[in-house]
Amino acid sequence: MVDSVPIEILAEIFSVAQDRDPVFADHATVTGNERIATVVSQVCQHWRNAAVGFPALWTYISYESREWDSLPRMTEHLLRAKDQPLTFSLRLTDPGKDTQYSDVGELLKNHLPQIEHIILQERNDQLLLLILLSGGVYTRRLRSLSLDYKNDYHVWRMMKPTFSQPGIGVFPYLHHLDLCRVAFDSFDALFPKLTTLSLSCIQFPRPGTLAPISRGITSLTLGPYFNGLEQHFAAPIIFPALEKLVVKDFGYFPRAILPPNLRQLEMLDFRLSIFNDFLMGLPRSWIPSPIKSSVDIHIKDSRHDDTWRAEIASSHGIISDLFEALPNVQNLRLDSFKLEIVQMWANTLSRGEGDDTSTWPWPNLRSITLADEAARAEMFFMLPEWRRGPFILGRPKDNRIILRVPDTANQVSSG
Repeated sequence: MVDSVPIEILAEIFSVAQDRDPVFADHATVTGNERIATVVSQVCQHWRNAAVGFPALWTYISYESREWDSLPRMTEHLLRAKDQPLTFSLRLTDPGKDTQYSDVGELLKNHLPQIEHIILQERNDQLLLLILLSGGVYTRRLRSLSLDYKNDYHVWRMMKPTFSQPGIGVFPYLHHLDLCRVAFDSFDALFPKLTTLSLSCIQFPRPGTLAPISRGITSLTLGPYFNGLEQHFAAPIIFPALEKLVVKDFGYFPRAILPPNLRQLEMLDFRLSIFNDFLMGLPRSWIPSPIKSSVDIHIKDSRHDDTWRAEIASSHGIISDLFEALPNVQNLRLDSFKLEIVQMWANTLSRGEGDDTSTWPWPNLRSITLADEAARAEMFFMLPEWRRGPFILGRPKDNRIILRVPDTANQVSSG
């Protein structure tokens, strides 16, 4: 049967089989997509002919220093990809001992005009410099650049000179930049059209670094490798176009960033002490200029938080500042398996005077997504009836909150 599937159907199968991230791909995604291309080409001769004749299937190109067949595989896949936009992911664990390193660099150089996404795993100044020196006409297709040096704890001290190298080009078409453990002094000079920025640096950039690009950034990710926020932020930098802010275990960000049109805030892998740092910073940052846009919030606990019990009392006392800073939250996702934290949120959201919505925290809150059924049940039983609808399937009345768990297909109300 498989050898009789029409070519058109196989092309549809190939096009949906791979994980295609329009912004950032990671090394695992690239290698996974490569394996998919290889597997479907080995089903039978009919599938192989169809796969080889489908160039988009071969556009994910990876290199691993430790894999002897990486270079031949790269060469073969590049031939099959023809003129399709490419995604390169290179992991050179020890360029000094890699006999194929120069050949990899040559392949990268020759295909730069065709590359749409580049991921560099592990520090490699020579390859990075090759890319930076090719800015402009040779990188017209390049939309995203990811430098993932998380295994090099000292790279931030050594990379700064690279970005000031004479002859570095401008990347007028690059919109997405992902930096892990790389620090430098300027974004706008190299990447004037950035819209998506992900930073996991050792030190938070100075105001003069972020301010020139603040008007164009629509999505910003911070953390988790910050040592702390420098004290030179007299006031937060305004990011007028920022709609999505993702923060990983870094609580001081409101002192640096003010997003008046924020739509989505994700605080991931947060220890409760870090969450309290975030809350304590609000009176001097966001509360004087509340974010009045409709916001969805996602808060995910850290699995490595051993001090949360000691911090929960502090959270109770200052969590009301969050309602002032973000008064128009509509959806809350609370990824916590700690029932005491669920209880804290339930107690906080229970404040107010019955049907008088003007006294409610987050009066426009329409749904809460909990980590599991136990957390949902705890939230249901602690919320007062005037803030929740029926526990079973159904639509809530008035402004009552819907409670969900992530794997619930239909809406389930909280009271």
